[in-house]
Amino acid sequence: MVEYLLLPAAGLVLLGVLAVQFLVHGVTYGPRARRAMLLLGVPVAAAGFLVGVLSHLRPLWGRVAVGGVVAVVCYLGLATGAVLRWRLRKLAALGGDVTALRQRLAARRREVEALFWEMAAHPERPSVAAMPAESAVQVPDGTAVLHAWRSADPAKMSVRAVLMDRWRAEFARCSRAELLRRARVLEAASGDVPEDERDALEARLATLWLVYAALPEAPAAEPAPSPRSRWDDARRDVARLQAEMADVLRQHGILRRRRLPLD
Repeated sequence: MVEYLLLPAAGLVLLGVLAVQFLVHGVTYGPRARRAMLLLGVPVAAAGFLVGVLSHLRPLWGRVAVGGVVAVVCYLGLATGAVLRWRLRKLAALGGDVTALRQRLAARRREVEALFWEMAAHPERPSVAAMPAESAVQVPDGTAVLHAWRSADPAKMSVRAVLMDRWRAEFARCSRAELLRRARVLEAASGDVPEDERDALEARLATLWLVYAALPEAPAAEPAPSPRSRWDDARRDVARLQAEMADVLRQHGILRRRRLPLD
């Protein structure tokens, strides 16, 4: 049965030698790192002592040997894990965080793939002629029309003034786009109304244009980027991240060949 334990024991010894070599030659220890390594020995020594006490070996030296072996193995495992983690953080601080870059690169690649299928599902169509901008609309001056309509019949001046105020309040609640639509409707209806009602309709239209001219122009909305442009941007970002990843890995390769200070 002893021969079956030789291979695991040899492997454990080899791992221990590699761990010792890494701890001694892989990094340099400053005051803070040395204190951390010493503090790791406290729980390890307690664990080795507890194992030695609880073991059923009769000779005292057997208990001491078992406890010592357990303490050494535990210490090498804990110290190697702590130093490796510490060294990786030092590498990330000096040469860049490889894990974060990999995550960003993977997310950007997934975005490129999603945009490719979106672009395939919704191919770009040739652009049609755009509607004229609001700033290109010719706004007639309705002041003269309103003044002539209001003063045409002195007996109805007060009534027509009330109508003008009511129209202004109605049009002031509309947006510029809605006012343009109403203006087109009123202009189209001006040829169909009776002659005695045409002056009132033109006065209403003139009031609309005055309200329209007084409203501030809406800012022009920027067109949303197409899937093709977003795909191109994402591909450029992937290329940039790949170059950055290659540079970071090269820096890490240089740093790994050095004994990094842990403090």
